[in-house]
Amino acid sequence: MKKLVLFSIIFIIVLLSGCGLGKQPMDQLAEDNKYHYQNRTLGFALNLPSEFEYYQVQRKNTNHYIDIEFFVPTNDTAYLQEVPSYAKPVIVRIFSRDVWEGIEDDKYKSIFQEVGQKGNKVYAIVFWDNIPSDWQNKWSKDMKEEIIQSFVLK
Repeated sequence: MKKLVLFSIIFIIVLLSGCGLGKQPMDQLAEDNKYHYQNRTLGFALNLPSEFEYYQVQRKNTNHYIDIEFFVPTNDTAYLQEVPSYAKPVIVRIFSRDVWEGIEDDKYKSIFQEVGQKGNKVYAIVFWDNIPSDWQNKWSKDMKEEIIQSFVLK
């Protein structure tokens, strides 16, 4: 009986330790030199460039949408910083479909680029307009497009 219990415990430990195999930690560069961000709760994933080292993520809930805000370190003290020493290059905003469809302001909808719909949710993305001085040479249009192209609904 003791052998059966011991075998069961070892089997469970091995099974549980194997559950994480094949998943890349979001705070480590993957082999493709990208950070693979996943938000299972909100049902999306995207890739961030290697320049986003030490990036941070913050979630904001409102009555009309949910924001996932991505922050990157900056040394630009003249840049308006919501979080000290960090700049906000990317926001993924998740609307309910009826809220998104109820937005009549075309200017607002042109700021947020729709990147997907699933169920009752509409996913949109926006990028910074003002780039900190220490990111002027790092940030590019290609980076922006790669982030958009990597966006996947889960």
